[in-house]
Amino acid sequence: MRVILLIFIFLFSCALLFLNWGALQDIFNYKTIYGNAFQTFKETHLRNAAKTVRVPETNLVPAAEAETEQNKVLPPPTAQNDQPPATNYQQTTKLDALLIPGLGVSAPLLMAESSREDYMQKLLKKGVVAFPGSTMSNGGGVAIILGHSAPPGWPKRNYDWVFSDLNDLENGDEIIIMLNGRILRYAVTKKFFLKKGQEIPIENSSASSSTIILLTCWPPGVDYQRIAVQAELKP
Repeated sequence: MRVILLIFIFLFSCALLFLNWGALQDIFNYKTIYGNAFQTFKETHLRNAAKTVRVPETNLVPAAEAETEQNKVLPPPTAQNDQPPATNYQQTTKLDALLIPGLGVSAPLLMAESSREDYMQKLLKKGVVAFPGSTMSNGGGVAIILGHSAPPGWPKRNYDWVFSDLNDLENGDEIIIMLNGRILRYAVTKKFFLKKGQEIPIENSSASSSTIILLTCWPPGVDYQRIAVQAELKP
């Protein structure tokens, strides 16, 4: 009788292991455990990332260099007549650009792949620069956009002047982003001053909102602190 009971227990255990083999594999698979833990950490980090963005150290004071034919200021893009689709952006065939109608600003928008100072300075001569990791879409995200500011009387070359008048922007003023064939329209929501390396206090209206932060040196032409203009994507 005891032998029969032991055989039954053995066969039952084997059947139980067979039926739950997939779950047991996950329990003892370190890759699965690590992957789940990493995914949880990643989601938590990404939720908090928008609130812990820091001011880039990039020097936004223009260097006194001769103008070249390649770096001359481009004329502003012409207005679009496209009818907006169901989403909150229009389509365009124009190159990536940033426009601030109230300031008469129109500049190419360049996406940086590195935060190296020499690399960033080369890009800043050609327009405004989205800092690595920036996201601009109608699905949410935060973008840090850098541009030079120059003192009064500085010649308009190499986009040295592009963010010199950010302090003149007021809440509700429009900022237009042309990116990847889309026109994204933002409205200014706040303006504040920061030190280099300081945490940027980003306050989104919702978790899915798209926010841009325009950054440049303040006062214009002096690498002392930063002026930041925050804007959110219009619904």
